[in-house]
Amino acid sequence: MSNKKYGLFLALLFVFQGTVIAQPQYDYEYELKPIDDRVILDGSLKEHFWQEIEPVPLVMYEPEFGSEVDQKTVIKLAYDREYLYVGGQFYYNDLNNIRVNSLYRDRYSNDDNISIIIDPQNDNENARWLYVNPAGVQFDDAIFNDAENTGNGFLNSNWNTYWAASTKPTSYGWSVEIRIPFSSLGIKTESEKSEIGIIVFRQSIVGNKKYIFPAIPPNWSASSLKPSQAYDFTINNVESENPVYITPFITTGLNSSPQLNRANTGYDLEGQYKFNYGADLRYNYSDKLSLDVTYNTDFAQVESDDQVLNLSRIPLYRAEKRQFFQENASLFQFNLGQNNDLFFSRRIGLDMNGQEIPIYGGVRTAVRTNGYSIGFLNMQSEKSTSLPSENFGVLRVRKSTGQDGSYVGGIMTNRYGLDDTNRFAYGLDMVQRVVGQEYFTLRLSQDLNYNSGNKNVIDNAIIYADWTSRKNEGLSYKVGYTRFGSSFNPGIAFITRNDVTYLDNRATYSWFLPESKKMLRKSVQLIHRMSFRNTDGSLESFWGSGVYNLFYSSGARVAIGSRYRREDLKSPIQFYPGIPLSPKTYDLYDAMVNFAMNPGNPLRFNASFTTGYFYDGYNQIVTFEPLWNISRHLELGGYYEFNSIRYSDTNQKFDAHIARLRMQFAANKSLSSSAYVQFSNISEQLGVNFRLRYRFGEGRDLWLLYNENLNTSISSFESTGVEEPRVLARSILFKFNYTFHI
Repeated sequence: MSNKKYGLFLALLFVFQGTVIAQPQYDYEYELKPIDDRVILDGSLKEHFWQEIEPVPLVMYEPEFGSEVDQKTVIKLAYDREYLYVGGQFYYNDLNNIRVNSLYRDRYSNDDNISIIIDPQNDNENARWLYVNPAGVQFDDAIFNDAENTGNGFLNSNWNTYWAASTKPTSYGWSVEIRIPFSSLGIKTESEKSEIGIIVFRQSIVGNKKYIFPAIPPNWSASSLKPSQAYDFTINNVESENPVYITPFITTGLNSSPQLNRANTGYDLEGQYKFNYGADLRYNYSDKLSLDVTYNTDFAQVESDDQVLNLSRIPLYRAEKRQFFQENASLFQFNLGQNNDLFFSRRIGLDMNGQEIPIYGGVRTAVRTNGYSIGFLNMQSEKSTSLPSENFGVLRVRKSTGQDGSYVGGIMTNRYGLDDTNRFAYGLDMVQRVVGQEYFTLRLSQDLNYNSGNKNVIDNAIIYADWTSRKNEGLSYKVGYTRFGSSFNPGIAFITRNDVTYLDNRATYSWFLPESKKMLRKSVQLIHRMSFRNTDGSLESFWGSGVYNLFYSSGARVAIGSRYRREDLKSPIQFYPGIPLSPKTYDLYDAMVNFAMNPGNPLRFNASFTTGYFYDGYNQIVTFEPLWNISRHLELGGYYEFNSIRYSDTNQKFDAHIARLRMQFAANKSLSSSAYVQFSNISEQLGVNFRLRYRFGEGRDLWLLYNENLNTSISSFESTGVEEPRVLARSILFKFNYTFHI
């Protein structure tokens, strides 16, 4: 780039840097009322102050935005020095339409609910989503990136915090009281005043109805969750205390694994007693600084990963489920397009096969002040059979440059092993709103490990840029560019490929149908992706697809589409053991249809069918995912995927079956259990995961955990003459944790 062009580029960035998106202006005013009364949390709204507070002015969000609320809904807000309160009364035109599908905590099952989205720092980017169903079951999620999916989603459903709610059935429907400690939110306090953003809405599953305050239009893909569109409130004289939460735990049980017997004729299952203990500590030093410390971390209660069949040329991405890594998770993100990320927390305490590696402990801290967000994480793992003891470190810094999600920042990551391997990487990034809903993102990262002998800066780096239009109506698009260096391999990253240049383009046109009673909106989406080898510029992969989407007022969805792919193989690849594909260029064509039922039905399912050419043969894929809420106590879910692949050139074939069965039982809000069974004929394994949980209170749990992994191969002993074990692993554990609030 010439000096003149470079100077022009910097000048444009300087101009854009000063562009600030206008905050939404509403034609009404609503004040958050302070109270002095003592609140008895019973869901009845009988306290005197509730009668004096005006309800928030609600409008219909869907199915027809701006219409009057057609089921009487009363939502009121109040606060005192320690808590934010939400009171609600929800009327039904037909009481048979009340939906409580499950009593299972933190597992949303398409229930009616009241939701409150709180932006505690009023930064228009991060928020807490708390929602309660008519039975008083609580759910909590963390929202980041202003509810915009720029690669790794925008919602962390594994995040949890401390709050309370109570509901009560009534002659007209149900009512609720919610009490949220300011200390659980990290309210930004400045002298005697604090600014927070709030969104509240009621959702009724039957009819797919949502009533919202403030009147946020559905102009974005998740408009009702966007912190930047929240109503800004001023609260006075808040005492955001600095609590310390200490959660010690103990685990005890038996781990069993197969061992070859003395006669070398088979395997016997041998058990080993396990006793372990540890503790987690969370300290909110102030609204600006939080600290988390963990010792001898245990993740025994985490649910197993799904078994999947990977029919692509890139590795599978699996989401983080472990609780310690959830708090402030969005701060540490450094997305490099698709699922590529410079910090991937599953590199800590898990090997490449997802097997747990014990962790001695770690620390995480987050600081938010004067527009800066700073996060630091350091953890030390124990030595395992496959890896040495390792230290993992991450430092992330971001500086907000406007009230619109714009920022500049940087990150450093390090993975140091006791075998003297050291992988260090850094990155610089910026997200800038240019005009309207047009955003420009630029991220640069370099791996400073030169053990490979390649010291070329470009080969050890990733360059990522995209221009995105963030809209939900009319034309939206994304133009993305990524260059992966040949030697880029930082130690805590998830990188799908190396030594390629990747183009990722998308255009979507959506339109609403306000006159239609059955149809909510339609959209057409075109996707274009290409990757080129950096060595010679030749095409490695091409993807072009078109999808027509129908969104019904009931919540049902239909998608119809087709795609064309070209894959240029330079080396053999196989999707099934013993059936390799020869190196050459392949053209792939297929068509698909997806259908999702109305989520309000107690018995519902999602299904899809895909058929077309697959490399030198053809493939047919059928998926079926039923869900049945038998009662609010019992939910049954399943998933079945069938792949029928036939290779014409070699006259070879294979059928792949993946099946999952999930059961959730909740006797009440305290006692619950889940069972998860999954099978794959490709891995020839059957996995069983059972969890029984009794909640004495928030942060106080007793767990019974049972896991078993079975070998289903009927010919597992033919090659060696020794019958392989049927039980590959079995464990039964008890875990108890108790949170002390100091």
